[in-house]
Amino acid sequence: MANPNSVQIKLSDAQYDILYTLLDNLNLLAPNSTPRRPIVVDTTQRYAQGPVGLWVIPYISVFMFIRQDNASKPGSVDKDTDYWYSQAWLINSANQEMPTNQFIRATTEYGLLFDQKDEGQAQTTINHGLQLTSNLIGQNVLQGVLDSHGIQTLSAMISGDIAAAVGDQASSNYRQQLGGWGGTFYYWDVPMVTPNGSASVGHFVVQGGNAMIGGSALKAPANQKLDPSLLEFYYANGNAEADFLITRIIGPAKAQSGIVSNAQVSELLSAVGQPTAATIPSSPASASPWRRMYKT
Repeated sequence: MANPNSVQIKLSDAQYDILYTLLDNLNLLAPNSTPRRPIVVDTTQRYAQGPVGLWVIPYISVFMFIRQDNASKPGSVDKDTDYWYSQAWLINSANQEMPTNQFIRATTEYGLLFDQKDEGQAQTTINHGLQLTSNLIGQNVLQGVLDSHGIQTLSAMISGDIAAAVGDQASSNYRQQLGGWGGTFYYWDVPMVTPNGSASVGHFVVQGGNAMIGGSALKAPANQKLDPSLLEFYYANGNAEADFLITRIIGPAKAQSGIVSNAQVSELLSAVGQPTAATIPSSPASASPWRRMYKT
């Protein structure tokens, strides 16, 4: 089995000390944490109110370490990992002006809707649940950085990201299938560890199977059974892309007013080669329109 703590670059002792002290000052370390045995706070307990931007400063700090290393040794951290950290702080801050945050949160919300998890809930309640998941992702990823004393491989890093959304860590109210995970579209080809080797994220969306997700020096990866979730992937990403196109091309005011027809949405989706309203199932939880606008 691949080592979940394999790294692309090691942090220097000075960088590690800076990051550890920063997390300590931000109250993001557990009371029994020590520099030799670092334990990131359990955000589901200490920060159950779901504060926005909990991991912004740590994410930016790690991103700066990556850029410093890539400046002196180009390519030492792969571009997908670099991109993940460049966007992670924007998503955790729930920055509604940034396309990445809008798309990731919309995809996640539609995935939950497909799984009948957020049907009938107020948008404020849904936003709270999305933020809890975002904060749990930060907890997992930063724990991995501390445990491995470096920037983990992309496979190991997104394993912690996925675990927060679809694993046993996730709240039962906001646990979803892999097809509704916000990163599935971008990281479709990234390998995930299995009990018998590895397979891509896309493989598990299409076929399902057992994957080892999560894991750090303090906790072994968990064997998680993932069900096939291709329809959820189409539903979540198709709806999120429709929302994105509508708010960019037609304008947020018209999109939120509900005057955009499903025919117009299908036309926009067809233009970019995405499934149309006729091929994406309506929510199994209700007879509401297949496209529900993501309110910004």
